[in-house]
Amino acid sequence: MRKEKIARGETIPDIIEVDIIRKDGDIRHLQIYRKEIFWNGKQESQVIYDDITERAQAEEALRDSEQKLREAQEIAHLGFWQWDMKTGNVKWSDEVFKIFRLDPKGFTPQIDSILALSPWPRTTGVTRS
Repeated sequence: MRKEKIARGETIPDIIEVDIIRKDGDIRHLQIYRKEIFWNGKQESQVIYDDITERAQAEEALRDSEQKLREAQEIAHLGFWQWDMKTGNVKWSDEVFKIFRLDPKGFTPQIDSILALSPWPRTTGVTRS
């Protein structure tokens, strides 16, 4: 099969992922890839099968959790931002852009953007009681 695909000029992926059903009905997610090795002075190919079921399940759970967080933030009109202190880059969640009615494609947030855009009154200093 592989030789026929190569003869037709089709590309063969280096890594493929497949689901298999075991005899007991358990579904496993496998990653299959080819590895070139040198054995007794000649190059040979090995096919490696890795069971990545747990990793695939964890990735799916993470995607699901992130989606739920985005939905909760949208419902509550809450957002979050991140600041990389080394580079100075600031990232806003989609909801922060919505709160300030800004287009993410046309606005690049800076570290002081939230204060500059906020409607809250500014104080001139720290007050002590």
